[in-house]
Amino acid sequence: MRDPKKDKIQIGKKVDIVVLGDEKYPDRYTSKIDDVDEKTVCIGLPIKKGVVIPLRIGSKLKISMLEDDAIYSFSGELKSRVRKPYPYFKMDYPKKISREQRRNYVRVSLNLVVEVIIKGEEKDREFKAVTLNLSGGGMYIISGVKIKREEEVYVKFRLPDGTESGNIKIEIRREEEMKEDNKVRYKYGMLFKNINLKISDAIVSYLFEVQRDRRRKGIKI
Repeated sequence: MRDPKKDKIQIGKKVDIVVLGDEKYPDRYTSKIDDVDEKTVCIGLPIKKGVVIPLRIGSKLKISMLEDDAIYSFSGELKSRVRKPYPYFKMDYPKKISREQRRNYVRVSLNLVVEVIIKGEEKDREFKAVTLNLSGGGMYIISGVKIKREEEVYVKFRLPDGTESGNIKIEIRREEEMKEDNKVRYKYGMLFKNINLKISDAIVSYLFEVQRDRRRKGIKI
């Protein structure tokens, strides 16, 4: 019997690409499925700031597709790249597609002030940062402070509806350095590691309300 999840792999479908186990490509990239048959999936090479990202042949990739109810994803190896008539890469058609509930993947652009705590042997370091987006499972922040991946880091914040997060341990998944007007700033993609389920649900509920309010006002989400 055919797996109905495989019907999610369709030409034109927007996908997120994560390169597994390669620090040269730390970001999550967006692209789309250009072609598909029983043996092969063709996906456009991602573009960032107008430049094609030359993902390596042999790279292990995780491809995710966002639906209303869930995230559908599969992993595999980048088998080949094609330059013309447009840059794309090929993967074997997946034998298995995973489904994850979307609830924690609801991500909304949102500017909140958060407190970042870096644990120290003698004294903790604390500073303020600003979120660029927020979900029930993590956040993306911008700060002028460099954070080392091996450091023990927590965040805490208060939502506009009054929800207090308490201290949440995080794991840095992505990092981007920016230089502007002789100043260096950093963007960090953070995954919540020990968030209380009630707090996570409260965050998601708040984000759904923000989405509904923006739709009513005709604001792009």
